[in-house]
Amino acid sequence: MDSEDDRRWQRTAAIAGGVVGGLAGTAIEPALGAPAAVFGAVLAEKLIEDQVDRIRRFLASTRAENGMTTDELEDVLTNDDAKRGLLAHVLTVASGSRADIKVTLLAKVFARAVASPDGTVVDRAALAIDTVAQLDAPHIEVLSTMASQLDEPGGVTAWDEHQLTQANPGHKGVQRPLLRRLESLGLIEDQVTGLGGEDTRHLSRWVFTSFGAEIVVFLRGKSLEFEGPTAGETAERGEREPSSWR
Repeated sequence: MDSEDDRRWQRTAAIAGGVVGGLAGTAIEPALGAPAAVFGAVLAEKLIEDQVDRIRRFLASTRAENGMTTDELEDVLTNDDAKRGLLAHVLTVASGSRADIKVTLLAKVFARAVASPDGTVVDRAALAIDTVAQLDAPHIEVLSTMASQLDEPGGVTAWDEHQLTQANPGHKGVQRPLLRRLESLGLIEDQVTGLGGEDTRHLSRWVFTSFGAEIVVFLRGKSLEFEGPTAGETAERGEREPSSWR
């Protein structure tokens, strides 16, 4: 990418960050009161710097994912109201995301939606972005771990709590709440209870739902190919990249 194109990406990040951070500053200053106006202005400036940095990382990840130049992206967004609206939505989420892994995942979702000629992809991407917005880095780490052996012969496709904690020692003591959060968002399900087994927590085997498989497509950059079925599904329906994302 030439220097002029790079400068335009930098300006885009600065403008977007300024808007988001400026709104935050507008809300902060009245709350602090007139005597603290200077402090409010300094804090707003720092917030803007943080927003610009996060949005810059988001745009860089988007650019890396789909290889679009600034001109190409501007052309798409100028002529497509839905994708332009999606950009505004994802920038708001990305600007408040502290973890690089989350910003990267958001960029992957957006990059695929922007590059797709299928208009329905925008709606699916908006749903994915809303879901990712509710995740923190540890949740995404769990999803990454669960997806890590899908291509390996005999690899684990249904994980228990102990296996996941072994793979992510930092999750010790919080693994179950992380799994419950992912379950509540419809990303994973308990294969044991899903197949009619007794609801015994220590027997739980966690697998991706169809919606979870869509999210993991972005983490991996390619479709899922399960050796076995997800809960309630047959082996003949081994999960692949959903047709709506193709």
